[in-house]
Amino acid sequence: MAAKHLGCTPSTIHHRAQKNPKIRECIEDERGWILDFAESKLLQAVKGGEAWAVCFLLKTQGKGRGYVERQEIKAEARVEIVTSDEAITDDELAAIIRRGIGKVVTPL
Repeated sequence: MAAKHLGCTPSTIHHRAQKNPKIRECIEDERGWILDFAESKLLQAVKGGEAWAVCFLLKTQGKGRGYVERQEIKAEARVEIVTSDEAITDDELAAIIRRGIGKVVTPL
């Protein structure tokens, strides 16, 4: 809307905001107001018993209380990278290539 009002493109405003902290702060403030307004409308819908609004609120804000559709699992892995060609035998390298894990690169 600002770009249309000023007669420029949205990318012009985006580039100016990257360079000017006051413009960036103004944009962030407006987005904050828009979010506040949207949240107030969501709350009105929840208070009005709108099933979609209740469901949405529970799925987003109620996750900590178990209102989730899927189980979220976090996993950690450790990867070791061998950088020395002497650290791996020819047989081990061949086995890795056969399993499709590595590629053979011939130096120029």
